[in-house]
Amino acid sequence: MNKTKLSFFILIVILFSHSIFATQNNITPQNIPVPVVLQKIDNTTLNTNIDLTNKFGICVGYEYLSVKYGFSPDITFELRGSFAISDKIYAVSGREYTNLYKNSFLLGYIGLEGGWTTFNTYGISGSGAYGMLFVGSEYFITKHFSIGADIGPQYIVVGTHHNNADFLSGGVEWVYNINLSFYL
Repeated sequence: MNKTKLSFFILIVILFSHSIFATQNNITPQNIPVPVVLQKIDNTTLNTNIDLTNKFGICVGYEYLSVKYGFSPDITFELRGSFAISDKIYAVSGREYTNLYKNSFLLGYIGLEGGWTTFNTYGISGSGAYGMLFVGSEYFITKHFSIGADIGPQYIVVGTHHNNADFLSGGVEWVYNINLSFYL
């Protein structure tokens, strides 16, 4: 039996099994007692957009901790501390979010990040600066708790002094961030 015939056979069985089970024991749709329950739904929160104005947020992400503050319905700032303890890489940065889309549970944004990093790994130590343009979103599971993700190109320049010589290196990397946020 080919897939088309098998699919058609399954559809027929499903359609007729409903009428077979419904007519057993003289039960028909007309004599099935159905209680009517009217329930009032509070839809006042369904039509409100997310507004982070004057709210603080504490965020935990993949290898970073941060604090957010909403300056207006459309602008949020974040101070972030990043770390890779095993590799001895640390960074401090600031982020600005511009909210482009928002409804009762989803927030879409673009933003800029700038920061400073230090490293001491594989016998080489140094420091550098970076800048990033990103796009992302936050999904609010509750009024105070969200999960977010963003992605963007980051330009980083790092330098070191080794064997009486200065070395400088830079380039573009794609960076993604995933976080959990709790807003007070």
